[in-house]
Formats: sequence, C-alpha cells, structure tokens
Amino acid sequence: VGTGSIGLCDNLQCIAYADSTSGGCTESSYGAATVLFRTDVGVPYYIGVEGINNSSQGNFTLSISKVVAPLNSDCSKAIVIKPGESLATGTITNATHDIQFNYPCERTDGLPSVWYSLIGTGDVFEIYDQNMTAEIAVSTGSCENLECLFTYQGDYLLNDMVLIDYSQRMNFRSEVGVEYFVQVYGALNISWNGEFSVVISSGQPPPNDDCSSALMVEPGTSSVLG
Repeated sequence: VGTGSIGLCDNLQCIAYADSTSGGCTESSYGAATVLFRTDVGVPYYIGVEGINNSSQGNFTLSISKVVAPLNSDCSKAIVIKPGESLATGTITNATHDIQFNYPCERTDGLPSVWYSLIGTGDVFEIYDQNMTAEIAVSTGSCENLECLFTYQGDYLLNDMVLIDYSQRMNFRSEVGVEYFVQVYGALNISWNGEFSVVISSGQPPPNDDCSSALMVEPGTSSVLG
C-alpha cells in the first residue's frame, strides 16, 4: 500500500493513495501499488509504505519517476465541451490522483481522472463512454467547492434520480447557464491507462418528464402510450 501526503508529520494531508488491488505493476505477482500525483515547487512530500495484507515483514523497492499528465487531469483545467460537440476523446494514462474527502462523487481510493465541462442549455443531456471502459461523475459548483450530482461507479448509481442503463448512459435535465463538470476515470478500477470516447448528446424531454406536468389518465383507460 502506498500513500502520498503533504504537511507536517503530526498533521499530514493525504493527496494520493493506492493499494495492491488498484492497478500498477503487472510484473509483481501481488500487484504493486502505484500512485501518481502532481507536485508543487518547493513542497516536501511524504511517502508512506505499508505491507500487503497487513504484513509486518519483508523488503521493498520504491520506483520513482516523472511522467507527463494529461492537461485536464486537474479540474481547474477542464476541457470545455462546446455546444454541438458530440464526442470527447481523451486518455487517463498518467492522470493524477485527486482525493477530495468532502466530495461525495470521489472514489474513496482517489482514482486518477480527467475533467471536462459543459454549460447547461435547459435540454436533457445524455453522457456515456462508447467503449464502456470509463466511469463518469457529474458535478456543479466550482473546482474548489464541487457539488456531486451523480456518479456511476462499477455497478451502482449514487443518485437514483438519474436514469442509467448497463451501458453506463446518464440522462439528466440541465439548467440554462449552469456549468457542469464531467469527471472520467477507469471503470471498475481495472486500469489506469488507456483511451476513452465520451459521447454527449442533448434533446428535449417528453412533455410529462416532470411530476408537475404529469398527464391525466382518464377513467376507463386500459393502456397508455408514451
């Protein structure tokens, strides 16, 4: 298990975390933990190493290297999806971990991810990865104070008010002028490397999409078409 932290020894702030089940070195029969994190100039970083399965004995070798992360691996550098654009292609290879403990959309293990943003038009947006290799989270607010709307992680949906199927298609009604942040990371914690193609489409919802606009079913009606 590996963690990366900043601060003082008696007041550390975790910035990255990985264990033997979250990807990494394929040469190791135990699956070595790998963490990727963006550094700031002059800041000291502390690396904690723990044994696999709570082991208290054994030797280890740390491998430390520099990598080039995708530009949009940081929320503040999210790539804007412009109106009319229907496909966002990218990669999570060398993307950095992003642990935010007060952000309910975040995976507890802080998987590497990349970010996109779009502006609401009042239409219903559908977002999914056509390769079915990515998990997706959608939030509003700002990068410093994100509010999770919903996220698809593996085989469950955090917010059951959003329609989703097994191909990981999300449908939600957007508000005009509201900025939405789309976070993409590897599905089911299978890989931290690889490319994805996120499809974005929009359209008008049915007239009775809201409870307030429910259509009346007349007495004696035996079936309803919609």
